[in-house]
Amino acid sequence: MRSRSYPIHPRSETPHATHTPRPEDDHRIDPQAINAKNMLEALAWAGMSEQEIAQTRGNANPEKRPWQRLCSAVMNNEFPEMGSTGPEAEAVKPAMAKALSFSLEKAPDFKECAYRYEYFMAFYNATLSDVEERHLHLPNVEQLKEATSQILRSEGDIRQTLKSDIQKLNELRTGNSASVDITLSKEEIVASLRKQAAIVGMGPDTSTAYHARKHYMELPASERDGLHPVEAYLNGLEKTIREGKVTNFKKGANSVNVSFSRNLPPGQGKLPKDGTPQHNKIFSALFVKKSGDTRALTMHSKSEPEGP
Repeated sequence: MRSRSYPIHPRSETPHATHTPRPEDDHRIDPQAINAKNMLEALAWAGMSEQEIAQTRGNANPEKRPWQRLCSAVMNNEFPEMGSTGPEAEAVKPAMAKALSFSLEKAPDFKECAYRYEYFMAFYNATLSDVEERHLHLPNVEQLKEATSQILRSEGDIRQTLKSDIQKLNELRTGNSASVDITLSKEEIVASLRKQAAIVGMGPDTSTAYHARKHYMELPASERDGLHPVEAYLNGLEKTIREGKVTNFKKGANSVNVSFSRNLPPGQGKLPKDGTPQHNKIFSALFVKKSGDTRALTMHSKSEPEGP
């Protein structure tokens, strides 16, 4: 990896700081301002001019939502070498430019742009992982070139796959959505969630499709075989809520956070590339608003190193 203008962690699963404050910096660090600055640098790195960035952002305040939602999507789903210079960076830039154009087309707002960007990134990351496994003999720059070449050729397929995913979501919908009274006790809230597990959704269609495409292969093969990825993923979510162990429960005045997890068979889930033995689980996090509106924030596999 080459030096970059800000820290990057390729294919990171969790948000992270993109700037380390220095003593001479203003002590009142504004995360939104930092995100906006890093977003500007990232878009410029991908080839957008100042005029194009300004036209894209329009009248949106760069330090407020919804622009900040798109900033989070871009900065928390970094391309390899993002922010660096050299042949590796040049090999990746066309892929990021395509991700941005894909995210901006036909999207009614920046929130939907963010979902589309994350959806595209799920395919890019899968493509790069496949290239790395199939072409171990190639130097890094050639692997990055091949991944970019494949993802550019696949843009039409990705667009059609998103349409297919949303169509499947519409077929699976029952017309009902989960609703839970947060004034109930912990036991009653958990029981209500389990009872309504089949109708707990994940919000907007594109966001749900993104989560499904990113994580459905982490489910056991027996839960995936013969099923559309979106259907398999939502079935896995239902099973996790209905049968999983409550691993976190936090109740506030206006919301409730609940997490469930269930064990996976050996060798299932997202396995580390170094082959370290792991205990793998499927984890889901749910959020319940004061209004009762209930949504799953995510579902994915989590690994814990095996004990002695």
